[in-house]
Amino acid sequence: MPLTCPISGLPLKAARAKGGAFWYSPHSRGRLLTLSMAKHFLGQDGARELWVRSERSPESSPHACPSCLNPMRLVNEPQWLGGHEIDVCRRCHLIWIDPEEHGREVPHPEDLLGPRGDSTVAHYVGESLAETIMKKDEHDRDKSDLVGEGPEGFLERLPAFLGLPVKMESPRASEKWWVTISLIVAMVLIHIWVSNSPAAIAEYGFYPDDPFKNFGFNFLASNFLHAGWFHLIFNLYFFLLLSNDIEERLGLFRYFVLLASVCFSTSFFALLASGSPDLPHVGLSGIIMGFMAVYALLFPRVRFAYLISTAHPVSFGRGSVSWMRGIGWLRLPIWVITGVYLVGDVVSYFAFESRKLGSTSHSGHIGGAIGGLIFYFFFWLTQRQANLLPVPVEATPRKQLRPPVPRSQK
Repeated sequence: MPLTCPISGLPLKAARAKGGAFWYSPHSRGRLLTLSMAKHFLGQDGARELWVRSERSPESSPHACPSCLNPMRLVNEPQWLGGHEIDVCRRCHLIWIDPEEHGREVPHPEDLLGPRGDSTVAHYVGESLAETIMKKDEHDRDKSDLVGEGPEGFLERLPAFLGLPVKMESPRASEKWWVTISLIVAMVLIHIWVSNSPAAIAEYGFYPDDPFKNFGFNFLASNFLHAGWFHLIFNLYFFLLLSNDIEERLGLFRYFVLLASVCFSTSFFALLASGSPDLPHVGLSGIIMGFMAVYALLFPRVRFAYLISTAHPVSFGRGSVSWMRGIGWLRLPIWVITGVYLVGDVVSYFAFESRKLGSTSHSGHIGGAIGGLIFYFFFWLTQRQANLLPVPVEATPRKQLRPPVPRSQK
């Protein structure tokens, strides 16, 4: 059975380029690519980013897959690739591109016929692909500078004046992270209750020397209690920066598995190595360290910016030089920040907590990071196994039902 256009319902025509074959519609002027051809047209990074985003895309496309006729997924491209909404069928490994999308990278074959009727697709595709790669390289080069421009907008920059990091660019494809918002609201309400009941910390905090207090309920619940408003606001800010992207990337089930894993590992390592077993352990910091470790592995290219004081030389007449002070943005990859925090916790544990100095549970922080790494290891294994056996287009079962043909084309 021939592949059909998801817009017109008519059969698609095959065309060849340097990387292989693809299909196009003479009527709707859309193009259909396999995943391997998408790597040729859009580049390795572009095709990989589309495929990763399609895994957890919550929106269904109005278009049916030209092969299996199931609804495709609507995926938002990154801005450096064009920012279009692309239709992806993960079952058949096919990507549908509408007429107004990627006109230069994936040209319509009928627009590229030479004077003798021969196709010049390969020539133009090579040029457009080079332009796309050049555009991405310029985008990455600008983002990779250690010191440079910060985020736009006053509200986005405001946390930096308090010494907090701000996210330079989000890898999210949408804004649907209801679980993160729900957890933040719940923790604020819990803290209001704790503020009115000072004995709640002593009652529901986790004591390493009494791990089964309240039938073990404190083992997990203590992670969502906080000792003061500053402690709460500081933790919730970091939690929001990390959790929203992780929620969208992992999906609901795996997100809760990660949350449970880091909650358990935070209290478990506090139980094993806490220097103050008779004091209650509370706070979201262990969960944040676990999320930070997972975030650094899922999105290693994302950068966070810190506001710093800078100085640069200014030349005057007769060779005199003076130094001008100002402010700038130190832009660090998340994996660097995670490494600095983790090393700081390890050093602080041996220098302070193991000697019963200070009140910070560095053992819980280390435990949360280890729990996040263990979760990612199993997540990576499942992802790797899923990608080892791709479903070939030829082996995909097709339904007998066909999309209706518009009246104007009957």
